[in-house]
Amino acid sequence: MPEVLPEVVPFSPEEADLLVQMAQAAPSIHNSQPWQFAVRADRVEVCVDRDRALRATDPDGRQQLISCGAAVFNLRLAVAHLGSEPRTALCPDPAAPDHVATVARGASRAAGREERMLYSMIRRRRTNREGYRPQPVPPPVLKRLVAAAEPDSAALLPVAAPADRAGVAALVVRGMQHQAGSPAIRREFANWLSNELEPVIGTPFESWMRVPYPLPLLTGRDRLAPDEPAAIHRLVDGNTLFVLCTDGDAAEHRLRAGQALQRVLLTATAAGVAVSFLNQPIEVSALRGELAAVLGTTGVPQMLLRLGYSRSTAPRTGRRPATPVAGDNVQT
Repeated sequence: MPEVLPEVVPFSPEEADLLVQMAQAAPSIHNSQPWQFAVRADRVEVCVDRDRALRATDPDGRQQLISCGAAVFNLRLAVAHLGSEPRTALCPDPAAPDHVATVARGASRAAGREERMLYSMIRRRRTNREGYRPQPVPPPVLKRLVAAAEPDSAALLPVAAPADRAGVAALVVRGMQHQAGSPAIRREFANWLSNELEPVIGTPFESWMRVPYPLPLLTGRDRLAPDEPAAIHRLVDGNTLFVLCTDGDAAEHRLRAGQALQRVLLTATAAGVAVSFLNQPIEVSALRGELAAVLGTTGVPQMLLRLGYSRSTAPRTGRRPATPVAGDNVQT
């Protein structure tokens, strides 16, 4: 007998709007939102938007793919919220490299307890760049965060030993020096700053004013002052740090890193833990291998996370409106 294919149940217009809204709520480098979404019947196609690339800070598009991966994870949660098994394909068409993922509606099922919890955190998650309280993050919470990275084939490695902290701090300093010395990176950073309290693109100036460490990019300086590296060492020594790693660095690894990152961020939000990033040793490609060596890992560092308990609520960032770009139900 011929195979009986399951009936395609298309998303309603209301469901399509919800899917795109949840996907857009994902974090992205400088809130650049470097993605496009095409809702087609029972699936959502995720494509990179090359026009929103940060060519100086992210020249090979690594963080662009991580951002798209975070959006993919939100889509998975949204499909589960709508009562279906999310079926995800990464890099589904080698002939179309900008089409990085498809999330389709599978068999009907109720969302699981963890999926419901994580879904409820999507709109609550924020990047909090301020200085954190001295209260340590309890080991059971840290254990949950480490476990959150594993389903998407990533590893969340702690930066715990004093020698490791010193090594990471030195790399953060070198990364900051490199970026401050690049006119292109300074211009790009400034272009994605906004004076609005809740900008629909870019990051609010106010949130960067709260960082507890020197940041030459914020003031347009081309180097750290002589006493500023010591402040960065104190920050690293007094904070909880993790490095998110994958076992490779192809497009699929980066997309998996984005999904793992978003699961970690939503898990942290549910636990009341604030997260921000110190990605300078990763954004400067020459330092990534040195960071792996400091950690003693064969994995590829993708993100450097700073965790703690915040003193105040972080400013919210908005999202640009979803608008049709081509064909039926294609949104960006």
